[in-house]
Amino acid sequence: MEMTGGTVFTSVIVAAITAFVTATFEGRRKIDDAVRDKRIETYPRLWEDTGFAPRWPEADLTYSQLRPACERLRHWYYHHGGMYLSSKARVAYGKLQHLLVELSSKPEGALASHDYGRVRNACSALRSELTADLLSRTRGLVFRSIRGA
Repeated sequence: MEMTGGTVFTSVIVAAITAFVTATFEGRRKIDDAVRDKRIETYPRLWEDTGFAPRWPEADLTYSQLRPACERLRHWYYHHGGMYLSSKARVAYGKLQHLLVELSSKPEGALASHDYGRVRNACSALRSELTADLLSRTRGLVFRSIRGA
């Protein structure tokens, strides 16, 4: 069976498109892997830095302790891993920082229960976004399909 000029041309075009798409996806996969590796390296410190307002047991936290917490988070952002935050994690980080700045301007004393809850929830929301970035709290698709989870 002979190939016509049109068939050869079509085959060359399809091969070129396939090679381009494959190279594009492979390049993107390498970037995604590199970003994920940096997140794995830098996120644990941010995780620790957001542990100052735990749910169990609640910490004795004062308004004056919020400014140094804000500064530790800022240091992490600019010196360690801020560029690796996903868009959603970046929004959660910003909300936490705004809250800490707002509350750190209050008079000295222990955090009111309501304020403690707001800080705890903002820290938790940021940590949830970090786990989403790393897929660390999701099961693989194969495992989910087998278990029906």
